[in-house]
Amino acid sequence: MVFVVVFYSAITILTVCTFGVQQTKSLIWSTLTMIKSINIPESFVEQWEGIVMVFWIIFYITTFVNIYYFSADTLEKTFKFGDIKFSSILLVPIIYLTALYPENLGEVYNLFNDISFVLPIFALAFIIIFPLVISLIKRRGGK
Repeated sequence: MVFVVVFYSAITILTVCTFGVQQTKSLIWSTLTMIKSINIPESFVEQWEGIVMVFWIIFYITTFVNIYYFSADTLEKTFKFGDIKFSSILLVPIIYLTALYPENLGEVYNLFNDISFVLPIFALAFIIIFPLVISLIKRRGGK
């Protein structure tokens, strides 16, 4: 975790120092734009952004798989399905429909800016209230 924090902090500082605050805000992938500006004459690799995209895809897939498994495991343990396969199948339509909602990358960023203030409050309330309701239902059913 320390590596990720230090790495992202260094990339953010380098990007802001290269482009400035206003231009960094307007660029969609400012890190890739910064890497495109690297020019090493007669180098083996001419397009560094391809290598960066490969690593980004690897990091994204590992993060997504961990979050997906954690969500399926939490869902399985909450509702006691008995098998994580069933809860992972239930998550697929939710993820698919969520991915279909935005039309382009600009909408994703606008949507994220719109919900970024409300989402932590909703998530915290959901984490507290949902298990409480489930435990109350289980307690009533047990008596």
